[in-house]
Amino acid sequence: MISSVTPGLVSNEGSTGLGAMSTDLFLELLVAQLRHQNPMEPMDGGALLQQTSQLANVEAIQQLADLQSHVVGIGQFSTASSMIGQTVVADHSGVGEVEGVVSGVRASASGPLLQVGPYEVSIDEVVSVQATE
Repeated sequence: MISSVTPGLVSNEGSTGLGAMSTDLFLELLVAQLRHQNPMEPMDGGALLQQTSQLANVEAIQQLADLQSHVVGIGQFSTASSMIGQTVVADHSGVGEVEGVVSGVRASASGPLLQVGPYEVSIDEVVSVQATE
């Protein structure tokens, strides 16, 4: 039985199941399991190998998800950059409909922001793009 788990080792990024378990937590649980096992019935070597394999799979999936997130971010920024000089209409939160020419793009933690007049509009708020004449 595990008596305590160090706080902060579980990722709270919306993942569930094994995806929410950090590598440190997995190793801590594995060591606790080995430490508290019944000496008369030790852990099967195959089970240990299976758990280690699961850890490797979780790490690989996490790396793939991080890479995919990075690629999506680059794609969004590229799309936002292509809107410079174009007229956009956006449903800007708190202001309502904003229309104007995109004069620049800025990266933020939530995604690219388009400079439309005095407003910074999220690319997700854009409802239409028209060529500026």
